[in-house]
Amino acid sequence: MLFKKTLVLSGVDGGNEKAVITFERENGDTKGQVKLYNFREEPKGILSLGLKEGERIIKIGLTKIGYMKYSFLTQVPLELNEFSVAVVNIYQGETKAILHGSTQNLKITEEFLAQAALEMEEIKTMTECKQILDNNNIELADSSEIETLIDEECSKSCEGEKCSSCKYRYAFFTGEEESSQDNQTFYESISDEIDKLFSTHSEEEFLEQIIPFSKWIKIENEDNDDYYVLGLIYENDKVKYICYGVPGMYNVTPPSSLDGYAEWLPLDSTKEEDYGYWLTYQDAENGENVKASFTVV
Repeated sequence: MLFKKTLVLSGVDGGNEKAVITFERENGDTKGQVKLYNFREEPKGILSLGLKEGERIIKIGLTKIGYMKYSFLTQVPLELNEFSVAVVNIYQGETKAILHGSTQNLKITEEFLAQAALEMEEIKTMTECKQILDNNNIELADSSEIETLIDEECSKSCEGEKCSSCKYRYAFFTGEEESSQDNQTFYESISDEIDKLFSTHSEEEFLEQIIPFSKWIKIENEDNDDYYVLGLIYENDKVKYICYGVPGMYNVTPPSSLDGYAEWLPLDSTKEEDYGYWLTYQDAENGENVKASFTVV
């Protein structure tokens, strides 16, 4: 049976960096993709995944398939029920977790991030590297072979000139040609998962009534009576913000479970410090946390 799951990762250092990771499991193998957002430039070095499930951490190699876009494949049996994920960058002798995320019932710990980075550092020999490449069906080509193939293509279009601006050489070493085709918005990359949630959870009618051009759902916690809300706010019939929030009575300090810029929204504008929601807003275009204020209708 085919199994699919999507998870949004956030920057370890509290920045706006994001990633959307998708998992597909079929016949015991797990494959997927990682798409990076809000990075000023593509991370240099080697990127890998550290996935913690139970007490074990599974190392999964990433293969670049486009601008800010990577794929992976592992044959290690995974349940993908409750787990944590870290994207680890190995560059200039330093191994560092740069992104992390987890399913809703798990908390990311400093110990996990440090352990994930340490696990990656253990890959030291070419034999180990080759084994990982073989497990992920990645062929390690000699750079001279790549150069020869590019030169052959150059000779066809550049009359034998080895021009540095040749489109084949440029596309291979920069990936810019691929990036122009990869223009999905942040919302589009997670829309399937959001649509699934909206089809399986009940509406939050109060928020829909007081915030114009919006729709909301309640997502209950199976372990207790708590819940959080997920919302979409539209502008000109297009999703402008993706929103997350938790209900409660007013408090000066927003809940620690909400990342980014949490804003207080009372359900009754005449009772600012009564019952309401702490809400955060993400730009649907790029996934960045933004401040947004709405007047209660």
